[in-house]
Amino acid sequence: MVSLLADPDTEIVELQSFQPEEVWSWRVFKTDDHWIMDPEDPALIKIFLANFTREELRAMCIYTETQADAPQRFYAYAASHWPEFPVANTRVFARAVRQGIPHECRKEVWQCIVGSRERQARYPTLYKKLRESPSNNEKAITRDIHRTFPTEPYFSDPDGEGQKALYNVLNAYASFDNKVGYAQGMAFVVGLLLLYMDEESAFWVFASAMQEDMYKLRVLYGPGVSGFHLLIYQIQSLVEKYFPKAHTHLESEHFGADVYAPPYIPSLFMSRVSREVAARILDIFLVDGVIFIPRLFLALMKAAAPTIVSSPAEMILQILNGITEHQLNDPSKLQEILESSFTFPVTYDTLKELELEYWRTKMETQTRVRAASTSPATSPAKPLSRRHTVAVRPVKTEPGRAARHSVMI
Repeated sequence: MVSLLADPDTEIVELQSFQPEEVWSWRVFKTDDHWIMDPEDPALIKIFLANFTREELRAMCIYTETQADAPQRFYAYAASHWPEFPVANTRVFARAVRQGIPHECRKEVWQCIVGSRERQARYPTLYKKLRESPSNNEKAITRDIHRTFPTEPYFSDPDGEGQKALYNVLNAYASFDNKVGYAQGMAFVVGLLLLYMDEESAFWVFASAMQEDMYKLRVLYGPGVSGFHLLIYQIQSLVEKYFPKAHTHLESEHFGADVYAPPYIPSLFMSRVSREVAARILDIFLVDGVIFIPRLFLALMKAAAPTIVSSPAEMILQILNGITEHQLNDPSKLQEILESSFTFPVTYDTLKELELEYWRTKMETQTRVRAASTSPATSPAKPLSRRHTVAVRPVKTEPGRAARHSVMI
């Protein structure tokens, strides 16, 4: 149960968590060929025939082996029999989602996965109240919304419906969860939701995802930047483990993950890819959780590592951007990158171990700094990155509220 102050004067909202780590028991998997997508089976017919009886397929209104709308029928059946059907068929459901949810099914399936419809029905008037409530984040939101999916017609007009809807949802969430408020990166996630659903539905999908521990979004977005730095540390540790040569070269150039990862992490890669690729990323993120983000980054690094080890520091971001532009954004190569991401055995336990290591290292560093400050001869600590920095700027909050920061992307 998560308690949030939705209206500072009147209302405490209780959000019931559905404990996704228990429901989705398949999340503990490591590497398994069963999870690899089949590019020759875009309609998922092979998956369905291998896992369901003819009677079960007829119940889904799937009648032939060449039925083009089989995925749509599958997701419609799953949504109408939620959560019993996906819980009983978790591997099939997850594999189908990794293949991509059909455009017209995304709203309903995303709502089911995060449990937002029940919450929206429980508080039918809350969004309208929040949309009109002050959040003390209005300036920061207004400053950022024009940079969200700028090539999408829906968001291209500063006075258009898209930017107004984006502002409304972000402001409503900042009012709803005033401990987090607004942080950069949120706009791309909310913007993508708005391309598939109405304002109120987008608010509840985002608010529901923010509260679920499996996504770690509330940690990532604040308050402060400690959650962001934690994820950067986890990614750098994984890069060191799986690509030691590239890591050694980057370290020799004083070019850490605090430089090369920020353009991707706050927006969950969505600021760097097309709408359809962003939707594919969100499909998988919602069923896999936060572990998909470091996996996807490792897949990009795998593609870039051979070039990185022989390139100067100033070329690293250009190389990663090139991989993103020419492979992740290329429909013919997207499947290869996604399949590569699934081969990295990054689990929740992996991230938890790295989280403990991060805080232990941070505490040890603070202890050394305090000890050094009492010594007459001290030297400044060596920075993680020498010539390259991440711009972190404060976000103004109301008097008496803790200051927060957002990371420029």
